Amino acid sequence: MKKILIVAGSMFVIVGLLYIKIMNTNISNQIINYIDENGMDNNSCIFSMNDITRFEWDRMLIYQVGSSNIEISDALNVEYKDSVDLVSGIIFVKDSNIVYQEKIPYNPEKPDKLSLYVGSIFGEDNYATFTPSNAFFKGVKSVGTENVYYQIRPVNDSNNYGSLKSRE
Repeated sequence: MKKILIVAGSMFVIVGLLYIKIMNTNISNQIINYIDENGMDNNSCIFSMNDITRFEWDRMLIYQVGSSNIEISDALNVEYKDSVDLVSGIIFVKDSNIVYQEKIPYNPEKPDKLSLYVGSIFGEDNYATFTPSNAFFKGVKSVGTENVYYQIRPVNDSNNYGSLKSRE
């Protein structure tokens, strides 16, 4: 019985450590942590995606709900077959290979903690590509009555809106 408790306790610790590691390597959590640490008094900051990522990449795409696999494939010059139904996401590519991707489910009744904006949802400007030299974003923290939400938008000359299909 004692051995079973030791094994169960060890498994619990291992699973807990793996969960913490996964949460710390998740790009959206790293963005949230960066905004929390650098947001100053107005709860916003400008950052480069290079400050967030810990891997090499040469192109990045942010897409919003309404993007298609064809649009993503064309924008990144890679074949993208994953489902994009009712999700936003971030995809990083190095040498025409996807090296990291993360999806954020779209649920207007219970929004995710992090929102990605590059234009209008379901519009023509619902995705944008970036390179390491131009992947600058404004991160904003909004404190609600029950939850805290974060959003990022590309930093550009048109107040973060408009057709941003490619920023290369």
